[in-house]
Amino acid sequence: LYFVCLYLIRNDAQASGRHEHRQHCVVTEKIYRPSPLEESSHRSAARWINDYCGKWEEDSKPRHMLLKAVLSINEHKSAEIRQNGWESVLSQFEYSIKCRSGNRSAVRVVEPLYSTLRSPLTISCSEGLGSVSKQAVMNVDYFITTDKYVPGVQYARNKIFIDLGAALWSGGDGPHGGLSQQWLISHYIARGIHFNRWILWEAKPKVGDEIFAGVPHSLYASFQYMNVACTADPEDPANPLNVLRKIANEHDFVVFKLDIDDSELERQFISQILANPSYHKVIDELFWEPHYYEPYLIKCCWKGRANTSFSLSEVYETFTNLRRLGIWAHGWP
Repeated sequence: LYFVCLYLIRNDAQASGRHEHRQHCVVTEKIYRPSPLEESSHRSAARWINDYCGKWEEDSKPRHMLLKAVLSINEHKSAEIRQNGWESVLSQFEYSIKCRSGNRSAVRVVEPLYSTLRSPLTISCSEGLGSVSKQAVMNVDYFITTDKYVPGVQYARNKIFIDLGAALWSGGDGPHGGLSQQWLISHYIARGIHFNRWILWEAKPKVGDEIFAGVPHSLYASFQYMNVACTADPEDPANPLNVLRKIANEHDFVVFKLDIDDSELERQFISQILANPSYHKVIDELFWEPHYYEPYLIKCCWKGRANTSFSLSEVYETFTNLRRLGIWAHGWP
């Protein structure tokens, strides 16, 4: 009996040691460094609206470098600098990491907050005239997202995805189809990230067969679908941010997607995230499609959903503030 007990104690200690090894490092600081291209784009916010084609043609050389850099990084599925000169177009997160073996640092790149926050090819110009590519509008290959090598992911205890405006597994409800839950799951799996909780809100009524059509049975344990409109009331426990606060902490990895086609409600959620540390400290990555004043996109796609008093300059400022809080904030098509 003594040997059996000793064996069990030793095995428990080894298992505990393995768990501690996985958690042996913590991220103590994240600093956001916008690229020179991003800073130039911010200074030119008014010009992107009033003289889009002039700015687009002026940026020809850095735009081509940016697209080349993003393509290479996404082919390797790792947000690391791979060529000198890319730091002029790609923005960066600098990590300070505390480990039992000592302190270290890491740098990971992210696409710059540039132009419309979509693919730079969304609105292209020829002879001074701009046109919107419906295909490029929905292009997500421009985004550089987190992967399993990013420190905030490496040391996470749980991986949680919050999806506001989830639609269905195999397709979106937007005027151009939208992106699906399936795309998001596949995107992160390809980067070594497997979510153990996937909580979704969708206001448009769906029937049970629709909701679960195509969802792999292996995801049922993590799949939670709220077929109700989400509330942004900060005092309501049903507010998705309050739900998140109940189930997540700073040691988890959390992705938050916001695309409910209600500009005012979306901005309420974003304002709450920016203002409340109990929200922004647990969110690692965020996707949001702001509907602001952009004549080409209003005519093409947003129509009456756009908030014409919301400027591109304010959009840049909002996303920059999110990134300064350590959140990998991206636009969303």
